Amino acid sequence: MGAARWWQRAGIECDDLADKGTGNAQSRDRRPRRLDEALICFPSTPTNRTIEQETRLRNLERKQLLIGGRRIRILDLIEGGLLVPGQDLVFKRPRAGARYDARVESDGSLTIEGRRYTSPSSAASAVAEVSLDGWHAWQVGDGGPYLHKLREQLLDQQKPESTGADGDERVRLRQEFLATVDERGVSCTVRELLAYWGADSRSQLVADEIDADLVNYDLLTTPNYLKVGMEDVVLLHRRRTDTDRDEEEAADDDAMPTLSEIGITLGNISFTSSDVVKVSPDSSLDEAITLMLLNDFSQLPVVAGPRSVKGAVTWQSIARARHRDVEAKLRDAMIPALQLPYDKELVDVLSDLQKHDFVLVMNAQRELTGIVTTADVVDAYGRLATPFLLIGELDQILRRVISDHVDIGKVSSICHLSSDRRIVSFSQLTMAHYEAILRDDSVWETLNWPLDRNTFLEGLSDLRKVRNDVVHFNRDTVPTHVINQFRQMIRLLREYIDG
Repeated sequence: MGAARWWQRAGIECDDLADKGTGNAQSRDRRPRRLDEALICFPSTPTNRTIEQETRLRNLERKQLLIGGRRIRILDLIEGGLLVPGQDLVFKRPRAGARYDARVESDGSLTIEGRRYTSPSSAASAVAEVSLDGWHAWQVGDGGPYLHKLREQLLDQQKPESTGADGDERVRLRQEFLATVDERGVSCTVRELLAYWGADSRSQLVADEIDADLVNYDLLTTPNYLKVGMEDVVLLHRRRTDTDRDEEEAADDDAMPTLSEIGITLGNISFTSSDVVKVSPDSSLDEAITLMLLNDFSQLPVVAGPRSVKGAVTWQSIARARHRDVEAKLRDAMIPALQLPYDKELVDVLSDLQKHDFVLVMNAQRELTGIVTTADVVDAYGRLATPFLLIGELDQILRRVISDHVDIGKVSSICHLSSDRRIVSFSQLTMAHYEAILRDDSVWETLNWPLDRNTFLEGLSDLRKVRNDVVHFNRDTVPTHVINQFRQMIRLLREYIDG
């Protein structure tokens, strides 16, 4: 019922979706296969809410949705009446000829031969001595449902009703969409995927919430949405299957890695495309030179087919070839080219880039999809480092303003109202402290700035949120307009300090 409503609201004809429980093939075929077909049904995210309003909406989402941005646990299944303490779980591995038994405890842990495990995956991995997804490993007794099936039932029980609040409606629509994604999946760009969570970048908080929802609904993105660029296309699809043999195979799949396990990858800084500018081994050297001049490239891949990279030519290799023979051909100027997967972490490639100046980026099908050069890495790290430098400069300026105009005793008393931590030194102050201090009437009067305090503090609050996002790691660079806001705030404060 819910699925049909939201597809219809998007203006897509899906009457048969109301019948999705019957497994009707025609109804499945009529689901939109791209995420952008469904995004139009989402309410726009207001940009003028206060912090208090945003907090209330966030709390409403948490209340309406049991899992609220975290992975479902065994304890949730117990509280939902789907498991009971003392119940036996079985993990069978037919191909290995093994069987393991566990007991559900009242605190949501699993006990195996007197030893407790906090999650199904840790229990399954311990007994099998290999990393496993325990939700696909354990089933209730012999022949009972697998834990991931119970997880699905719990999600069905917890579907929130529409209350008219934008935050609640977004959660409800997102749930209804995720529940309809099947093994064939839905294609979308990373940016379109993030829009379902009302996000425009992959900060740690956003990624944690997305990962939790994907795990809860047994979904994956291929390739991993954290390892590619924002405009790259991923396939959101269901990872589970329905036969015992396939369950064993599914259990062998590790759970989705957390954001902390994924650093910046080659895919994050290389826009993957099948239209990489390249030449064939039979091309002329003049053709390669012309393409490099037209595109301002320092190198060009030489490719015989989608999965057949023969090497590359560079200005240096061309110069050497022509120095040896003024009639040198393309093949005479070719050099080996290092091919690396899109999900290779950038920090592990720095030595290769230093040696070769570039690497070719390959997708999961071993097809050439991009090039990363030393210049790309310098640019990427520069864009990531700039916010940190500006944040540090802003912090120093605000600390100087406070220390020059307010004594530490008054600072301590103001900060104590919003925190139990005792402030005894200006070096302990954070951005939140600066805001609290500047909101004090006597402090603002002492500064004697010809500025509207509320407007100034709103701007400072916006920058504090960006600061928190950056410090907690965000693989996506801060937008240029936000960088300009930092620079303008710093410029404004310097005028009053130096003046």
